[in-house]
Amino acid sequence: MRFIGDYKALCDGGTLEGFLERQPPAVFLHHSAGSGLGILSGLPGSTRNRLVLENQAGNRLPGSSAKEEAYLVFPIEPKTNGKNQPMLLGCSSTCDIFVNDATVSRKHALIELARGDYYIMDQKSTAGTWVNGVSLRGGEKTLLTSGDRVSVGAVNLLFLLPKEFYNFVVKFLGD
Repeated sequence: MRFIGDYKALCDGGTLEGFLERQPPAVFLHHSAGSGLGILSGLPGSTRNRLVLENQAGNRLPGSSAKEEAYLVFPIEPKTNGKNQPMLLGCSSTCDIFVNDATVSRKHALIELARGDYYIMDQKSTAGTWVNGVSLRGGEKTLLTSGDRVSVGAVNLLFLLPKEFYNFVVKFLGD
C-alpha cells in the first residue's frame, strides 16, 4: 500500500486528536476513478492544494470494484488577515482551491468560513454549482455540512469536516 502526502502520519498510528491538530479545518474529497482530472497519469503525490491517497493493497470501500482507489484531497485552508477571507474555487491556478478540469470555470465558486460554518456561493459559473443535487442560485450562500455532495462542472466533491475525513481515511486504509 502507498499512502502519499501529508496524511502519512495517520497511517503510522496517529490519533484523531493528533490529526485534528495538524489538519486543515475541512476538505473537499474527489474520487478520481473515471474523472477527467487525470491524477493517476504521471507520478502521484502532492501538488498545489492536492494530495493523492492511493491504495494498492486491495483495500476498497464498499461498492468499489476498482483494483486501485485514488482520491484527490483539496484542503480548504481559510486565508486570514485579521479575519477569515473567502476562498475561491476554480480551474485557475491562482485560485485558493485549484480544480484542474475543463468543466470548472476559472472562478467557479466562493467558499466562506463564518463563525465555524462553511458556506458556498456560485460565481456565475458556466456549468453551475450544485449541493446535494440542488442548483445554487447566483449570489446565494448555501451552508455546507459534513457529507454534502458538491458538484462544480462535471467534478463531484464530497465536503468533509476533519473528524469525518479522519474516519474516511481510517476506513479506506482498513485499520
